[in-house]
Amino acid sequence: MRKTRVFIYGSCVSRDTFEFLDPAEFELVHYVARQSAISAYTKPVELISPPALDSRFKQRVVEDDFSSSLRETIASLEDIDLVLMDLTDERLGVYVLPDGSVITRSVELIESGAEQHLPHGSHHIPFGSDLHLQYWSTGISEVAKLFHEYMPRTAIALLGIPWASYSEDGTPTPDSFGMSASQINPVMRSYVDYAASTVGARLIDVNSDLVRSKPDHPWGNAPFHYSTSVYLDVTRSLTGRDGRDPWSNAPGSAVTSDTPSGTELRADADTPPDAQGSSLSSTNVLHEAHVTDPQKPTLVYLESVRELTADWPFRDALVDNGTNYVRIADPTLTDHPDLTFGWGIGGRHGAGTRRIIDTVRECVGESPLIFAGTGPMGYSAVRCGLESDSPILVHNPDLLWNTSDSESVQTVLAHAGNYGLSAEHPQVAQLSPPSRPVRLLASANTAGPTARTRVIPGLLTLLNDGDRISQSNSTVSLFSDPKSPYSPWTPKTLVERLQEITG
Repeated sequence: MRKTRVFIYGSCVSRDTFEFLDPAEFELVHYVARQSAISAYTKPVELISPPALDSRFKQRVVEDDFSSSLRETIASLEDIDLVLMDLTDERLGVYVLPDGSVITRSVELIESGAEQHLPHGSHHIPFGSDLHLQYWSTGISEVAKLFHEYMPRTAIALLGIPWASYSEDGTPTPDSFGMSASQINPVMRSYVDYAASTVGARLIDVNSDLVRSKPDHPWGNAPFHYSTSVYLDVTRSLTGRDGRDPWSNAPGSAVTSDTPSGTELRADADTPPDAQGSSLSSTNVLHEAHVTDPQKPTLVYLESVRELTADWPFRDALVDNGTNYVRIADPTLTDHPDLTFGWGIGGRHGAGTRRIIDTVRECVGESPLIFAGTGPMGYSAVRCGLESDSPILVHNPDLLWNTSDSESVQTVLAHAGNYGLSAEHPQVAQLSPPSRPVRLLASANTAGPTARTRVIPGLLTLLNDGDRISQSNSTVSLFSDPKSPYSPWTPKTLVERLQEITG
């Protein structure tokens, strides 16, 4: 049966709602976020470049906003059955630059510090002001024309869920950038009603008296991070059926992300999982598995990407080498707008490290595990390896730090900790060639006063003195090409490292 193909133009409200839809019936094709309708219909920004951000998701949405990408996106999408919309990303207003181009004031823009360096003559138009409503009304009308031209038969659902004044436990919800539910709801209502009428969307609403936030929501407590009951009510309104609960207490189910969902990964001792993309224990952490001999080691490859691509470069080399593998993509590490540091490196959801290990064990049994990761997911691989006493391969763990500001690096260190290893550590094996130095992208100055850095042949050491790594039998290899911090981790290199570990 063909899945319902969904396009999202909105915020985490729509994206989280999608997670409650049955992944066997619904497929997320594309997601445009942090792009006001005002930005979407005005010309691309040329006076300044988008700021460099610390995650692929953040970088993409800001770049898309600067380029006013919605028009091109809608025109390029094919066979979309359902558009999910919400207006939450309008809440911070927009900046109008001197040449008339527009930048959405998003959380990502604020965190980057870029709004402090806008061209002289730029001005902020706050949400709810007469001028904002005037510009936005024109913008949403232009968006409606795009839908009518390129998706004339597509159903459009506008989520008009009010902000929650109270959480499930009865406590008041925190303000969001100084705005409370009581302040935002009357203003937002006028925008929602106008958008529903203009776009021709079906309005999905929830009685404000029944709306509650979820204090332990995966992305934190906010007036628009709703309780499970709210999402399930919306799902029933959309589909006429009960949805699923991706945040239940089932093993691994508290791990969610910004990726399309697949099918459930089931552990079966007699039938190893095949290489069809699927999700881990009903979550939307995507995976691809190839396990032919549970007695042999299994490579657990961690990635921070939005979706698993079919042309993964390591697949053929691993299969030819007779290596079991499980491939996991967890964009929450860096990609979610409200989750700055993911569970993999001991951030807000530190329990996820154990969930990954346990779920992989359900899949591969007692097969010895080897964890591997690139860039930020290298730290997640270290976490999982230490937790399970498994070997670890980490490539370019300092990826993008050469473009990160000092404050960002200090914050990474403060939250992550426990990934520095010294050359004297008895369990460290220097697997990369001694002649290959590691290019140091994070210096002691950017890392903060409590951090020490060392470079030895083939090994990058970044020690946070206040948070030493615990004793472990893990083997760790951190390696990079001296010519470029973005050097590819080739299939040949990966297999060679695996062969050195497994003998």
